[in-house]
Parts: sequence; C-alpha cells; structure tokens
Amino acid sequence: MHSGPDRIFSFKVTENKWCERAKSANDTAGSCSTAVVVKGSQVYCGNAGDSKALLFQINETHGVNPVELNERHGTNLKSERKRILAAGGKIAPDGSVYGVLFPSRGFGDIDVKADGKPVVICTPNGAGIDDWQPHRLEHSEATWLVVASDGLWDFVVDDQVMSIVAKNQHLDHSAIAKKLIDEARLCGSEDDITIIVVRYDFAIPQNSCGVANSPCA
Repeated sequence: MHSGPDRIFSFKVTENKWCERAKSANDTAGSCSTAVVVKGSQVYCGNAGDSKALLFQINETHGVNPVELNERHGTNLKSERKRILAAGGKIAPDGSVYGVLFPSRGFGDIDVKADGKPVVICTPNGAGIDDWQPHRLEHSEATWLVVASDGLWDFVVDDQVMSIVAKNQHLDHSAIAKKLIDEARLCGSEDDITIIVVRYDFAIPQNSCGVANSPCA
C-alpha cells in the first residue's frame, strides 16, 4: 500500500492529464472518483466527488453491518461549503457550485476551474492523508462492496441497496448491478449510473466482481 501523499499525488496526476487532454479537445466534461484498495483484510477508500462506496455483510437475506467508506462531496457538507466560499467560489440557491455543478470535487470540468481558484478540486477526502483509514474485513463472513455514482445514491438508500444485493446474491454480480440500476430508474433517476459490485469471501481464493453502466435516460 502506497503512502498517503502518493495516493493523493495519483489523483493530481490523473487530474493534470485529464485537463491537458480536455483543453486540447475543448471538452468540459468531468467525473467523480471513488477508489477502493483491498490489501489482505484491510480496505482503504479515497474519494473526490459525490460517488460512494458501501461495505456490508449479508445475514441470510438481509444486509447487516453497513459502513459508508467515504463522504460524498457536495455543498450539503458544512466543511465543503466553508472551503468553497473561502476559496472565492459561489454557491447557487439550488446548492450547485457556480450554478452548474453539484459535486464539489472531481476531475475535469475545466470551464468551472478556468478562473484558477481552488473551488472544485480533485483532492480526495476532506482532510487529506489522515482520512485514508483502513476498515477491516471479517474473515468469518462474505463481505459485499457496492461502489456507485450519484445516479444510484441520490435515489436509493443504503437499506434498499443491501436488500437488493441480499435477495439476488445468487446472480452474477453484473446482473446484481443491473438490478440496482433498475431500482434507481424506478425511483426516478434519469442520471447516468455506474455501479461496481464486489464480493469478498475468504473461504474462496478469488474475488468476484461485476460492473454495470447505464447512460442518462
């Protein structure tokens, strides 16, 4: 596992390369990033933006022991509002930064970052390296990880996510991710959605992972 500064540096390298290519292509798109690293029984998470990683276990047909591995960066967080205003940014009545962007951290969005102010930043987590604290996986039970963009979490609560995974744990993990997307659509989400579903079972030597994507409706 690399040191805290190295992990933060990797986010900055990605940001610099993204913005360099975006400027040459006049591309104003952006993206949030939630990175999860598993080393042995330790789970580390770093986040920039409003995606989220949820770690939990399943007791028969119910999800238990949920742990949100990161805060979602937006102006609903007091610390983010304070940081944005201190940097000279503006928050619109609807909570968006400059009236156009709801996540307050992430890669790209070169139009929002054009003034050079550190308003929308790529730095993971709130306080830097001290936030990269490990969570321990329990060896006695299978542990599930769902990493998803705001298109899921803005419409589907943690209990719903755990319930859907528990009821469909016999399915391929990509199929489980698709079930979560379907639930988000039923709940009104029209945003693009990316979901990764991972199961860690220490009785089995290999992990299993499924990914699903859905474009905007």
